Amino acid sequence: MDLYDYHKDPQSLYKYSDLHNPEEQKKLDAFWENVKEYQNKGKGLYVIASKPDYSYQYARYTGKRFPDGEAAIARTEYWAYAYAKDIIKGEFPEAEPIIAKDPYVALDYAKYIIKGRFPEGEKVISILPITAREYAIDVIKGRFPSAEERMKKYPESWKKYTTFLKSKGIDIWTYTPSTMTQNLY
Repeated sequence: MDLYDYHKDPQSLYKYSDLHNPEEQKKLDAFWENVKEYQNKGKGLYVIASKPDYSYQYARYTGKRFPDGEAAIARTEYWAYAYAKDIIKGEFPEAEPIIAKDPYVALDYAKYIIKGRFPEGEKVISILPITAREYAIDVIKGRFPSAEERMKKYPESWKKYTTFLKSKGIDIWTYTPSTMTQNLY
């Protein structure tokens, strides 16, 4: 099943051009032919295990974990998250330090894999107002004090954050640079 078929604008999605580009498909087909050839010689898995994207694709192709490739997969945020989501279908502790380096990947890992707080990723998540706000609303389901100063600088994020908190009965003093006043929500 190709999930890109179900999106109204699949070209805008991450990796669409890689996966739906005829030239890239030719490269991928050639790659799998080489893998088959190497496997016949007993060397195929070494080649695959050395690259995160090949290791992930191999695991998807076989439908099971690929332990020999996990070290390579754990070197990149995107492939580590995808492997946790699609193959392990759960946490990937060995890759958490690298996942914690990207605010969007760390947020998704917390929301969809851990389904709870991801302390190792909170510092990077708090860097971007949008990821901080989503983390507070969707994961913490409450205040995210370490990100509040940054969110205050972005009125849209701050308003959604404080509106959410107010709906939960959480009162906080808010300061917005545009009004230069304090209001109790």
